[in-house]
Amino acid sequence: MSEQVETRLEAGAELQDESARQDCEWCGSSFGDFATESEVDGMCYDCYRDKFEFDCCRCQESEHVDHQHIFVVVFDEDEAGVPGGIYEVVRHPYFTQGLIGGGWLHEWAVRKIRGPVDFQEPGGYPVGHLCRKCTKALKLRQSAQGRKLRADIAKKKARVPQ
Repeated sequence: MSEQVETRLEAGAELQDESARQDCEWCGSSFGDFATESEVDGMCYDCYRDKFEFDCCRCQESEHVDHQHIFVVVFDEDEAGVPGGIYEVVRHPYFTQGLIGGGWLHEWAVRKIRGPVDFQEPGGYPVGHLCRKCTKALKLRQSAQGRKLRADIAKKKARVPQ
């Protein structure tokens, strides 16, 4: 076979490989390179983690975002605007973030349920969130007001078309 024919065949194979390659619809990463596909079609695992998961501030395990805004742990009271400890979220919005600088928790939207904690958030963030496993380990319970807030949020999500 001539060199020209071999070169054309190789070029055709490369084009076929490129067209078969799938990219993340969120960030553009190719699934074959650095990204792996998540359980959501067309989304790489990194984008899935950014959108649908958070890391627990106590054990650093991943948890689905549906459990993220139930309990808030305050590590830096100067930054958060409330004393350190564990708070239950009872109203929304419970946190405000400015365009420049830090944010703060709204005292009217959170209920303190435990004093300062004996663990530290590894990323140095002023506040963190707890996974279900740590919520159970710390024996934290939602109040009736907190459960009602969760039910209202679930109803709103059910009404929003996906």
